Amino acid sequence: MIGLESGRVELSYSYRMSVREFRLAARQMRAHLGTGCLIEHVGSTAVPQMLAKPIVDIALGVYGGGHIPEVLRALSGLQYRYRGFREDAGGHIADYVHGIYTRRHVHIVEATSAQWNRYIALRDYLREVPAARRSYERFKSELASLHRGDRRRYTAAKREFVEMLTDDACSWQDRAATSSG
Repeated sequence: MIGLESGRVELSYSYRMSVREFRLAARQMRAHLGTGCLIEHVGSTAVPQMLAKPIVDIALGVYGGGHIPEVLRALSGLQYRYRGFREDAGGHIADYVHGIYTRRHVHIVEATSAQWNRYIALRDYLREVPAARRSYERFKSELASLHRGDRRRYTAAKREFVEMLTDDACSWQDRAATSSG
């Protein structure tokens, strides 16, 4: 099942369900936002065979920061709740809640920004580097057992590790681009 009650932390292998949920969300967003945005499935649910919270992370890349208020209004029409600009969460955040379950988190950033690139680099790195994926899974599993009822503390406790992993992902991506170009 996709979704968690507010504040809960549970990890599962939910890749296939997450892909279906992402595709549904992306179709709805494209219908309301048009083609002026990039929409990518990111985070752990975008990585096959990876433990993840069953909440789909979506990076929404907007061309030109001035269009972000329009995007937020359109998402509101799709029943997303705007959660504010959160530097620690990588930009503007909206979520989609169905009943009592949070099903999607949307990270709204400029499509040409460093943060957009970091979302994509981390996803691709975790897909391609099994050792990084296993290390992250172990770390998340330990934190989930400590913070089952407090998702904010779980997320805060992951922050430094995720930043380090993302830095590694960006270096990995740069090396791959250099060796292929």
